[in-house]
Amino acid sequence: MKKCILIRTHINRPIGLFYEIMTDTKEKILESAFVLFLKKNYSGVSMSDLQRHTKLSRGAIYHHFKSKEEIQCQVIDLYFFPALKTMSISNVSDFQEPLKEAIQLTIDKRVSFMNRLQKINSEQLDDFHFFKLAFQADEFYPNFKEKIYKLKQKEEQIWKQILTLAIKKKEIKKEINIEDTAKLLMIIPEGLGVNNSFKSGLTKIDLKKAYMQLYNLIKK
Repeated sequence: MKKCILIRTHINRPIGLFYEIMTDTKEKILESAFVLFLKKNYSGVSMSDLQRHTKLSRGAIYHHFKSKEEIQCQVIDLYFFPALKTMSISNVSDFQEPLKEAIQLTIDKRVSFMNRLQKINSEQLDDFHFFKLAFQADEFYPNFKEKIYKLKQKEEQIWKQILTLAIKKKEIKKEINIEDTAKLLMIIPEGLGVNNSFKSGLTKIDLKKAYMQLYNLIKK
């Protein structure tokens, strides 16, 4: 299977700006590709399928993308990597309870992202299909695992900073292991997401319950 070599990635921009930097046609192609990849897997989708779903000619599609591989790479940039991003320490540094505020911001961000995906996914395919698509990405996305690793490293550092600030402000117990607790905070949405993908999908209630159970264990 070919791998895309050059892609334009916008994962460092706010999600709301994606639609400002893409033409309507390009947006339509990526949204259609996302739904088709969820439903049929990457290898099961042909350019003919994409033509039928978008009602565009093959030439119109190739005007925006050089190949199916490039389309899939940009789908991953647009719909997968943003789900791994977290808040900045600056978002919570002024609060008396920075960890509690960070948890709420994280929940709100993930719920907002899930709602956005549900609006695009007209067939309402569940979380299982989303994770299955993500696990295929390493087959065609250049340095996929390395990119994930760097994003997770950055996320862990942010949680460590927030935990350190929470200890300083006497919000949580100073005896906690900051590194282990940061990893637990990262694992919660990932673990719940994978586990619930075999059921009804991840919900805001499940996410908040798990975060707050951990929070109540370490707060002062």
